[in-house]
This record gives sequence, C-alpha cells and structure tokens, in this order.
Amino acid sequence: MRPRFSSFAVASLSSALALAACAGSDSGSELTPAGLAGASQLGGAGGAAGGVVGGASQAGGVGQGAAGQGGSGVVPPLNASEIGYDARSALPIGQSIVFNDWASTPNRVLAMTPDGATVSEVFAASRVWSMGVSRKSDRVAFAAADPDQQAHYGVSIGDAVQNTWLYDVATATVELLSGGNLNDECHAFSDDDRYLYVCRRAGFVDGAPPPPYALARVDIVTREVEQLTAPSPTSLALHPQPLPGGARVLYTEVALSGGKQSRSVRSLDLATHASTEVRAGASLGAVSADGARYVYGDTAKGGLWVAPIAGGAPVQITADAGTSARFSPDGAKVVYLRHDDAGNCSHVLVVAADGSGKAAPTKIRDCVASKEFITQLAWITR
Repeated sequence: MRPRFSSFAVASLSSALALAACAGSDSGSELTPAGLAGASQLGGAGGAAGGVVGGASQAGGVGQGAAGQGGSGVVPPLNASEIGYDARSALPIGQSIVFNDWASTPNRVLAMTPDGATVSEVFAASRVWSMGVSRKSDRVAFAAADPDQQAHYGVSIGDAVQNTWLYDVATATVELLSGGNLNDECHAFSDDDRYLYVCRRAGFVDGAPPPPYALARVDIVTREVEQLTAPSPTSLALHPQPLPGGARVLYTEVALSGGKQSRSVRSLDLATHASTEVRAGASLGAVSADGARYVYGDTAKGGLWVAPIAGGAPVQITADAGTSARFSPDGAKVVYLRHDDAGNCSHVLVVAADGSGKAAPTKIRDCVASKEFITQLAWITR
C-alpha cells in the first residue's frame, strides 16, 4: 500500500503545510492507513487548467484556463494501459452503491446492491482514491496516478500527480479528461453532467511545500477549466457539491490558523465567485438529487446531520462520525463510511435520512471481513 496522509491525522497544520516530501493527498476521505509516518498532505489545487510546472503554489485569482496537457509541453499519460486500466464487468442495471478499494493492487471500483448482498468489480486502475459518478450514471470520473510523473514533470513526491479520467459505462473504455502536473480529487458532476467539479492542486515541485486545494470545474465537452476559488496558504476548499440549475456550489472550507483547523460549509456563487457561510463547524457530505437538502458532519456535536438548503432546523441521522456521506437516489436514505480503528478501514453503513434510524444504522459492507480500504461512495440508479 502506498503512503497516504489524512487531514485529520495532522498534529500541526502549520508544519504540514510546509511539508514537501509527502505522498498522495486527502480530500475525499479523512482516514489514515496504519503505520504511516509523516504529517498530513494538506496542500491543494490551483493555477490554470493542466497545471503550471514551475512554482510551489499557484498564485493569482480565479478565471478561465485552457484544457491542460501539463503546461510547457509536458506530456501526461496518453492511454489506458499507462494507468493499468482493466475492465472487469458492466456496471449493473438498477440501484447500486459504487465504491473503491484502495487496498487492492491494482485499485478497484466495485458496485453492490443497496443491501450489500451482491458485489461486482467494474474496473481496476493503478490508483483510484477519488471518484464520482455522473447524474445519468453513464460515466465515472476518477483520479489515476501518473506512473511516470518524475519523467514527465520532474516530481518525485509519491503519487503527487493524479489526473482525471472518464470511464464510459457503455463502452467500458477510459479517456484522459484533465492532465498535467496536478492532483484532482472530490469529483462531482453538475446536474446536467456538463461540468465536473474537483478540488485541485497544481504545480508540484520537489523540495517545495505542496500547493493548496482550491476548487475548479472542467467543461466535459470543451475540456476548458475554470478556476472557481483562488489557492490560499490559510484555507483549503474541498468537497464541491453543485446545486441544480448551475448557479451555486456548496463546499467545505478548512481554515488554518495557529496550528489548528476549523471547518465550515460555504456557498459559492458561480457568476460572481462570492462565497458566503452556510454552516459553521461543519464538513459537507453531499447534496440530495433534488437540491433541497445537504448532509454534513458536525465537528462540534459529532455525527451526521441533514439540513434544508433553504434554511431550517437540521436533523441528526447518526450518532457516530461518518465520511463520504451520500443520499440515495430518492433521498430517503444516506450511505456513509464509518472508520474502524482496530481494523484501520471503513465499513459501509446505510441510515434513514429523516433521523428515524439514528440509533441503529445498517452495516452493509464489513471492511475487516472484505479486507478493503474504501474511501469513496456513490449511490446511483441506471
């Protein structure tokens, strides 16, 4: 298993931001494989699409960028074989909970029935830590590592470069969507599947602090990239969740100060790029398909909660902490990951979205029994 570091495992956020020799990143999950040395990889995203090879962080504001091929003529991986892609079986018809397994070699993307009874492997690739499924369930966006990143970019930081690929359900083929000296995570499609939202780091340089996470979106048709938030050394932008209609996106902001972090859910106006706070002390999970509610983790009270986007009292749906929380297609349930400290992995659980099952969520996948390291979930219908 390759080294990976978590934003929750950091002892000192200030020193973590200055850390250069760390591997991987963690926006989609807040777990840390056992026995790993080092601090959190808290950097992240920025710069023009495709990344800028020079510079430890991408300064400047938000705006448009051309679809990236690495900048400065650098060539990213060009075909599926370079990321070890292997089609396994078709994505099942009907409802499925799609998840990844980072413990296997190569990493796998799997689908299981909502009761956990039937599981099938969909595809495998050399690196699948972050992924997202389109609203039509016809594509899966995922980040795959560039096995030749040092030759392509002169970057030896383990798994720093993670480009976004698109898996086509109908043909079981993959294509590179966004390449370059960058790291994409937090993959989320717009309601019309025209845009893919990511939290992005760009411009890794050996011996320099990793760049910070900022939000970007890729036009899947034109491949143009719009930078939505500016990279900042004092805050990270994670977990983008676009709202129906394309006017706003909710996201998590992690503010860093004095070696500590605080989280809040914020709303970004996509026309003006103005950001406003929606809920303090919270980390965003997902938005329901109808755009009426969002699920979040409460960093003070604990547990997962569901709240109306229009405002109103939230309802607690779990007593335990959870990550990668996602609504069922009809919005009646939430699937989430619960960390098992002893097993150093995350079980998959399902709970009612109205709070009625708070005392007894249903475990549908036992990570200790399956020996899987799951970081991402999606609940889909096709």
